[in-house]
Amino acid sequence: MEVIAIDTWYLKSVTFTISKADAILTFADSTLTKKTTDAAFTNTLTKMTDGSVTFKSGNTKVATVNSTSGLVTIKGAGTATITASSTEGKNYKAGSASYSLTVEDSYMKLLEIEADVRWHLYWYKWSGIITLSLGRRP
Repeated sequence: MEVIAIDTWYLKSVTFTISKADAILTFADSTLTKKTTDAAFTNTLTKMTDGSVTFKSGNTKVATVNSTSGLVTIKGAGTATITASSTEGKNYKAGSASYSLTVEDSYMKLLEIEADVRWHLYWYKWSGIITLSLGRRP
């Protein structure tokens, strides 16, 4: 940008250079811990950029992430780095931010059946309760 100042005594030319600002991307939490049975979630991203933002998971066996919304879906136990990246825009440089996600294994009981079993075979008697638990271990 060039600005020309005119005064009655002289004419002066001044040149200004305006550079792009650094993009600022920040997640609400820098680390998160979840269980394998937890529902999909988002970690709020605060951003100062005019570039487009995309999300990516560093370990899709642990978690996948919607590239445009940042919605994370847990796939298994382990750790993953979730990254948001912004492209260079008209006023901001490209930038990125990430957070660490730890997913712990959990056991969820789906069904429990309890039955009273009595078994008589001639001279031998046995009785007891059998409990059958069906669960999901991701």
